[in-house]
Amino acid sequence: MRLLIVVMDHQNRNDVRRVLSEKSYGATVLESTGGFLGRGLATMLLVVEDDKVDDAIDTIRKVASPLEREGEGGRHGIVGTNVFVVPVESYRKT
Repeated sequence: MRLLIVVMDHQNRNDVRRVLSEKSYGATVLESTGGFLGRGLATMLLVVEDDKVDDAIDTIRKVASPLEREGEGGRHGIVGTNVFVVPVESYRKT
């Protein structure tokens, strides 16, 4: 079992969540800030079985397109999606 921590532009969060839900992946979304431009991020948490990790990541990659953003002081940057895969020793839903 793995925990996927997905950090993406907040504009992608609803589309990613919808498509993951259609594939029966449950996810929790947290609004967050940070990175090069310092704003507008969403962090998604989902637990998947080991054999579903690649499918979940491929699904996220297809939906969460990189976006160009303007930050403070006129700085421009590309906001992509970062996925961290962390082993889960135990998972309990209460």
